[in-house]
Amino acid sequence: SLFALTGWLLLLRSFDMNQRWSKAACAGLAALSMLVALCSKEIALIWLVLILGHLWAFDRTRLWRERWAVLAGVLSVLGIYAALHSLPGYRAPMEGGAAAPLDARILLMLRALGDYTSLLIYPDQLYMERAISSPAIYRTVAMWRENVRFEYLSVFGLLALLAIGFLSLRRTPGQRLRV
Repeated sequence: SLFALTGWLLLLRSFDMNQRWSKAACAGLAALSMLVALCSKEIALIWLVLILGHLWAFDRTRLWRERWAVLAGVLSVLGIYAALHSLPGYRAPMEGGAAAPLDARILLMLRALGDYTSLLIYPDQLYMERAISSPAIYRTVAMWRENVRFEYLSVFGLLALLAIGFLSLRRTPGQRLRV
């Protein structure tokens, strides 16, 4: 976020500069900062969408050529990021066999949705490493009872998915926002 916000502020500062070389230098630093943000975490793509959305939808003071120049700069940053991302590197082979079956992946998705929804409601035990599944759960009935919270996560995720669908279909003010 630090690099993305720095890039956005540098971009805004470049709009206010009069000299061509200083404007280009500030815009180049903004692009470099956004590239570093993307290389740090891919969620920085959201910041690019926010910057473009603000520029094209809300900032009526900018000229069209400035908007198109920013779009070209963003596309250049994305191109450089894609080139960096595709560089060959050593990747350790993945352990395990074939991919999980579809029903197991759906169950895992519901558990993850249930886990994140429960964290939004009651943010307890906030830490990076989260376990939402374990093959050992189903070995014995005692193990299943001990780890039944994983099943509750699946149910909670299904309820969250149904609530999202229901609220998205309701024709009340704010429907587009909920969708």
